[in-house]
Parts: sequence; C-alpha cells; structure tokens
Amino acid sequence: MTGGRASWYFAGMISVQDQENIAANVNFLRQRIASLAEAAGRPADSVRLMAVTKTQDWDRVQAAIRAGAPLIGENRWQEARDKVPADW
Repeated sequence: MTGGRASWYFAGMISVQDQENIAANVNFLRQRIASLAEAAGRPADSVRLMAVTKTQDWDRVQAAIRAGAPLIGENRWQEARDKVPADW
C-alpha cells in the first residue's frame, strides 16, 4: 500500500503513479491548449486533443481516456486491432 491505497491498478497492473502521471500530462496539455487557443482568439473547445498510442498498451490508453483524452489515434491499424478488446 502507498498512501493508503494499492500501488497497482487491478485491471492491467498499471501503477497508481503511472495513472496519476498520465492524468497530470493530459491536464497540462488541456490547459496549454486553452491558453494557446485564447491567445489565438479561439475558444478552447475549438481545439481537440488526440492522444496517439504508439507503443502504449491498452491499460495506458484507458488511463488516458479516463483522464480526459477520449480521442485516440494509432499509427498502425494492426496495433489498434491488437490493443483494443473486441467488446469495447
């Protein structure tokens, strides 16, 4: 246990620290996008964040989705096919 909670996420053994890092990165990018959009005179919601999952496993992809990056891209369809569960 770390800080009163399990240090590993049950679904795919992604650590809580990794989940928190992913969430912090997504949050940072969302704030940066909003700032740059405002500077360009555009509404923040006119820019979409796409997370590209090259070499990342499905558990990390899910962590990014949960953190607020639901638009996901993959460089190779074969990798996407192998990563994403059929029932998703």
